[in-house]
Amino acid sequence: MKKILVPTDFSAPAGHALEMAARLAKLHGAAIHLIHSVDVPATWQDGHFTSAVLATKAPRAQQALYPEARAVVGKARHEMERIARDLGKRKITVTTEIAPNAAWRDVIRIADKLKCDLIVMGTHGAGALKEAFIGSNTQRVVRTASQPVLTLHHAVPARIAHVVVPTGPMETGSYKAIGPLLAPLSGQRVKYHLLHVNTPGLFQDTDTSLEQLRALSKRLEQEVTVHDCDHFSVAEGAIAFAQREGMDLIALPTHGRTGLPGVINASVAETLVNRSNVPVLTLRMG
Repeated sequence: MKKILVPTDFSAPAGHALEMAARLAKLHGAAIHLIHSVDVPATWQDGHFTSAVLATKAPRAQQALYPEARAVVGKARHEMERIARDLGKRKITVTTEIAPNAAWRDVIRIADKLKCDLIVMGTHGAGALKEAFIGSNTQRVVRTASQPVLTLHHAVPARIAHVVVPTGPMETGSYKAIGPLLAPLSGQRVKYHLLHVNTPGLFQDTDTSLEQLRALSKRLEQEVTVHDCDHFSVAEGAIAFAQREGMDLIALPTHGRTGLPGVINASVAETLVNRSNVPVLTLRMG
């Protein structure tokens, strides 16, 4: 892993995401690219002016017409520089970007342009009143990003020791997704737990589920234990298991267009991101 993208709105969840990204950057020798979105008038942005009168002015003169926007951008730059200095003291390479009116599409575009290996985002979760840059955008990034996306509400434990990987009952396809999904966690001593959640709409007896999970485990490079539980939905079951068993992370491969058997639908990942107090690592397959 060489580069990690961290969108931030300077909130507490964003700070937790940055700290987790810093830990992974140190572990892998990776750089961090930090992006912050500022709300500015469309006519303020570096010479992209719609008025013929404004277009005759130099960019600095044009921007001077918007003192509020200049103040917001200046404050953001100051905070980004402070963060970069702090991470630099930890021997982490950091680049920063102020993105006017950026949204989830811009996060995806920047991640692809910079060839980032991981996106780490804070999220305010269900019921949050604040419509922040990392709030409403997080689920869309999870659904569309081609890179693994790590989302979290709270601070992550000093060591990630236990990771649960919810997966469907069919092992075909799952093993192709789990390896790339867990790549950001390589180099750490982690115990992995494969979990099948039985739901009323897709019920399977425990013995069959565990047998299929054991077959899947033999195709993985990671050493895993297997578990089966019953719940009303996959997302609720995964959250309940993670909390009950003291998991540090939920890792979830999801499918987009491919529909690989054994790979869970992206809507489950979005529910986990929105509701889980345990950090969630996702990777969309196809």
